[in-house]
Amino acid sequence: MRVIVLSLTLIGIFTLILIYLFSTPLEIKNQRQLNKLLDNQKIKISGKVISEKNYQNYKLIILDKKLSLECKNPCKSYLNKSIETVAVIDKYNNRTYIKIKSIKTK
Repeated sequence: MRVIVLSLTLIGIFTLILIYLFSTPLEIKNQRQLNKLLDNQKIKISGKVISEKNYQNYKLIILDKKLSLECKNPCKSYLNKSIETVAVIDKYNNRTYIKIKSIKTK
């Protein structure tokens, strides 16, 4: 009985991981759309980088759409370049953070 329950649990976890990895991210165009999203939701953002700020563990990338993205260090410079990112929403202390998972230049 325990073997059946364990195997069903592992199959369920594996299925959820596959759904998360292969789900298509929602495209975000402005700051207002972020308020409607859930925590850990996968999103796609594109725009031109207008500013970068370096901190100890991450780099804050600010796009022309007034969206701030967090990129873990080491993160190369994308200043004045158009980028496309896949990111995840993270909410902490009533603030919404956008953490970059992958980034590429256009």
